[in-house]
Formats: sequence, structure tokens, C-alpha cells
Amino acid sequence: MFKRKKRGMPELNTAALPDLIFTILFFFILVTHLRSVDVKLKYQLPEGQKLTKMQDRSSIIHVYVDAQGQVQIENSLVEMEKIPMVVNGYKERMPQESGSELQISFKADRSAKMAVITQVKTELRKCGSLKINYSATEKKEN
Repeated sequence: MFKRKKRGMPELNTAALPDLIFTILFFFILVTHLRSVDVKLKYQLPEGQKLTKMQDRSSIIHVYVDAQGQVQIENSLVEMEKIPMVVNGYKERMPQESGSELQISFKADRSAKMAVITQVKTELRKCGSLKINYSATEKKEN
């Protein structure tokens, strides 16, 4: 008389799957911090013992010095005499409402001459950039 229909497994509804994927993609785009500086110089950082990480990274200018004495500020190679002009240009572009002082992240090659490093620091002093952080790698204990 009455035939029973076989009940199969219902199909999975995938209508909301693209929305979920784009939401996750958007989340990772917002959270991920991409490197904004293209380092053109080769340098090997010196080793240190008592290192601390910088907390406030919003107002940092990266200065690189290689073993030959070339200087790079953020993305451009700079001559010694033009360092104050370039740093002042970055200072003007930084937002004033951040409330934090401008910091210089100084990354010099371990075999760079101290005379070059002193000259760069003197040029940074001319433009009022007195807060300098030196980058190093953690010293491995034997």
C-alpha cells in the first residue's frame, strides 16, 4: 500500500561559506603587519646581553648603516649631510596626536667604523632626534 521513502543524508548548505571566507580574509588583512621598509644595505647586527623590545612602535624611524659607511633612512639611501633634512621630513609627516616622541631605531653593522656611527649621531642631533635605540641580536651562551 504505502511505500516508505528512504531518507538520505541532507546536503550541506554552503551558501554562507563565501561570506565566512571573506570575513576571515578581511580579519587577517587588518591584523597582519607587513614590513614597510625595503632594506637596501647588508648588515650584521652586533650581539648584546640585556636586550629589551621596544613597546611603542608608532613613531619610529629606521636608520641602517653598513660596513662601508653607507646610510639608509627608511627606504632611501642618504648622504651624511642630508640626514637632518630627511629626518625632519619624516617628523613632519608623523601624526601629532600620537603623543609619543620620535624614536630612531639604529641598526648598524657590527664591523661599521665608530667614526661613521658618531657622525650619523651628530647629524641626528642637529635635527633634535635625541632618542636613539640600538638594535642587536641576543648573545648565545656557550
